[in-house]
Amino acid sequence: MNRRSLLSISGAAALGLVLVAATALSAPKAKFNKRQLVGSWALVSGGQANPNVEPFGADDGFAIFQSNGRFTLTLIRGNLPKFASNNRAEGTADENKAIVQGSIA
Repeated sequence: MNRRSLLSISGAAALGLVLVAATALSAPKAKFNKRQLVGSWALVSGGQANPNVEPFGADDGFAIFQSNGRFTLTLIRGNLPKFASNNRAEGTADENKAIVQGSIA
């Protein structure tokens, strides 16, 4: 997986969150208060922006929104391998590749 694919996937996920927030903000039926977005949110589903990359799914990610406008978005597949050495600094090339391809923050 190259850097462009990682950026595409993270960009698509961030755009999805922005679109959800924008839809909620523009909904005429209910008034939306920015404070309603503050907190932590779990990923319910993820799309497949690139057919060559396994999509993220339910419970594979979360977002945290702060009242000052800062946020974090983290996507981590639930089936990532554990490091055999129990130390990420001593991971093998295959272990490191699997972890990098299975997570975005």
